[in-house]
Amino acid sequence: MKKESVSNILIWVLLSLFGAASIFKMIAVPDGDNFIGILLTGFCIFIYAKFSCKTAGLLHEKDYYLDISRIINKYSRNIVIVQDDKFNITDGNKLLCKFFKVKKIKDITDEVRKKKFPAEIFNEIRNSEKQALESGKNSEYSFTVDHDLFGKKYYEAQVIPLKKKNKVYALITVCRDVTLLANLKAKSAERTAMLSFIINNVPMPAYVMDTSGKYLCGNKNFNNLIGIDTNEFLGCDITRIFNNMAADELKGENFRVIKEKRSIVNEHSYKIFDNPEIWFRVYKTPIVESNGEVYSIAVFLEDISSSKELKFQKKRFMATLNHDLKTPVIAQIRSLEMLLKGSFGEVNPAQREILEMTVNSCDNVYKMVSTILSSYKLENNEINLNYEGLNFNELVLECCKIMKNAAKAKNVELVIKPQKNENIITADVNYLKTAIIFLMENSISYSYNDSKIEIFINNDSSNLTFEIVTKSPFIPQETLQTMLHQYMGQISNYNKIGFCMKLNYCNQVVKAHNGQIIAESSISNENKLGFQLPLLLVSTAGV
Repeated sequence: MKKESVSNILIWVLLSLFGAASIFKMIAVPDGDNFIGILLTGFCIFIYAKFSCKTAGLLHEKDYYLDISRIINKYSRNIVIVQDDKFNITDGNKLLCKFFKVKKIKDITDEVRKKKFPAEIFNEIRNSEKQALESGKNSEYSFTVDHDLFGKKYYEAQVIPLKKKNKVYALITVCRDVTLLANLKAKSAERTAMLSFIINNVPMPAYVMDTSGKYLCGNKNFNNLIGIDTNEFLGCDITRIFNNMAADELKGENFRVIKEKRSIVNEHSYKIFDNPEIWFRVYKTPIVESNGEVYSIAVFLEDISSSKELKFQKKRFMATLNHDLKTPVIAQIRSLEMLLKGSFGEVNPAQREILEMTVNSCDNVYKMVSTILSSYKLENNEINLNYEGLNFNELVLECCKIMKNAAKAKNVELVIKPQKNENIITADVNYLKTAIIFLMENSISYSYNDSKIEIFINNDSSNLTFEIVTKSPFIPQETLQTMLHQYMGQISNYNKIGFCMKLNYCNQVVKAHNGQIIAESSISNENKLGFQLPLLLVSTAGV
């Protein structure tokens, strides 16, 4: 054998092995964008080997294609189709036969393909094959089929032309099953569309940023808030919009959202560019991928400037009420008491009667102002309750004695029905006593004359329940809730001597003790007022 033949044999063997390894690498370890490049490299090597060894007469065209076919059938996880220049399928792998449900490659005719694909898909495939054949360049197409077990499946295909003397004589098509990727993309698109729909339809400014605080998108309300098209800030740090937003503060809040994977709510005063600061209640919600990782954060901004201003005005009003009304009323009461004592001379009976009426009136004003101020402070956690253990039954008895004259005036009988003689609770005795008196006062005032008021005291292992049951006119539930949640009642039929204000005070005292107010009315003209308190409380500052 000639040296030239031996060297050609060696070249053919080495290049063939390298080509097979290239294809094996492509099949066993796909590499995204390099997929087609590796495939072409393998085939080019085989073709080069063929021409290099042609003079040795050791490699025939038929053997060459057989080698390719064996490798494809053994290693490929994709559907592989080999066609001649008339688009007849001449070869392929086992997956191709399985796809068309035939035993042999030669059974895959155009008629079989037309039965498998709808007309528009078949035409798209044929056009792609024609494009590769006529241009000599790769072409692509995609299609879907309905699988008996797995439903809709998605495929992407690459058509690769094989040339001989610059003429395409065959086509190799590789079809990849991309169902999983397509489903993930569909879910991602659906989730993105849903998120966009929510953000664009919420009645407040909203935007989305990535986990590092870079702006991604926002709704029309957000655009209107900052006054410019936010697309200009795509990818920019959100602190460029909110000038006074501290970077460390933003980073800390985002870290908390990402770590805990739950929404947080804070209040911030933001300065947007050179505009005045605006108070917002800021809701931050994590957007989580299917793998459980947070990839972005949705932010919703609720303008609370009005409520902040109202709160400030209310606080200023309370300060004015305390300074300009409560303090002078105390001075008036003390002056009138000195007159009644005769500190400035004796007073006759007529003068004494008028002075006593004036003192009582001033005293009522003082108590009402004190009640309003206490309710406000309780609502805003500005009062430290003095917790101590107390016998609740004894406290109720003491309150009944105080209200004895009021009950006697309407000929109303107060009946206490305790479950046991002692009910020990932890509470602030002064605030709780005032609340009980106000509830009794309201119940007596609205009860029918010559009726009976029943007071129930019960407890279970953790809570104590106090209820005052009266025979009195029916009160709608909506009206009851209004009476419990405002300083000065606007309901004239149920606002004797500021009872709505006093009921609001009771509600605030009960809440401060981690309890729940009870207010019920039935159409049978039986009403119930009271509360439920935990038997044991831990004293906390600012409650």
